[in-house]
Amino acid sequence: MIKVEVEGTSFLFATTHLDHTAAEDNRILQANTIVNDILPGLTLPLIIGGDLNAIPESETIGILSGKLTAGCKGNTCPLTFPYNAPNRTLDYIMINDKKAFEFKSYKVVSGVTASDHLPVIAEIKLK
Repeated sequence: MIKVEVEGTSFLFATTHLDHTAAEDNRILQANTIVNDILPGLTLPLIIGGDLNAIPESETIGILSGKLTAGCKGNTCPLTFPYNAPNRTLDYIMINDKKAFEFKSYKVVSGVTASDHLPVIAEIKLK
């Protein structure tokens, strides 16, 4: 996590990579840690993105969505994995403060082969 300042306004930017194993138990634990242990201690708005290894309907995303807002919801989320024939969404960008941020656009970049996932990009307006 880093502190960023844009035009005199400070906010936090973080990235994460949740557990990739088939069982969701570790991702649920990690999501609860983010929501219950990290977010309450923040004093600045947050943008967080990463490979959450969880589909939109999962318990993991449900936990995170209780305190964070993703740039997409459910079946509107772009498919991100695998990069060469995406069939599910595992990667997200989220915000914790809709008064501070507004998603203007949210999409994946096709044809990128730097990872086994497609990159997610978002235009986020700082209010």
